[in-house]
Amino acid sequence: MIRRTIPQKTISNEVELNGVGLHSGQKVNIKFKPAPVDTGLVFIREDLSDDNMIDANIKYISNTDRGTNIDNGIVRIQTSEHVLAALVGLGIDNCFISLNVLKFLLWMVHQKILFKCLKKQKLRNKAS
Repeated sequence: MIRRTIPQKTISNEVELNGVGLHSGQKVNIKFKPAPVDTGLVFIREDLSDDNMIDANIKYISNTDRGTNIDNGIVRIQTSEHVLAALVGLGIDNCFISLNVLKFLLWMVHQKILFKCLKKQKLRNKAS
């Protein structure tokens, strides 16, 4: 995570989105949860029992064919780019992104809808 001298931001309340996976056809549930200062953007795979977290960090990019995939050797996430772009575009520094599947690009939730849902949240400044 990039350390900043200005206050970091997170969302004030949990946001939940449900839909159908664009590539997989699976039911997808994504929850965005507030996170403490210096947490960064962290994915949590609810379908895995142990060691189910992975930081959204460039060092974990494993593949960029048809999506940005991250893998830390234990947890893998596919098609993370739309969610990350929306969070970064809103200036959100710290957030837990909880999901129930590996590949989560939603048919009904593309970046514009996601951006609108998150934008409705009051962003909370937190001291760095």
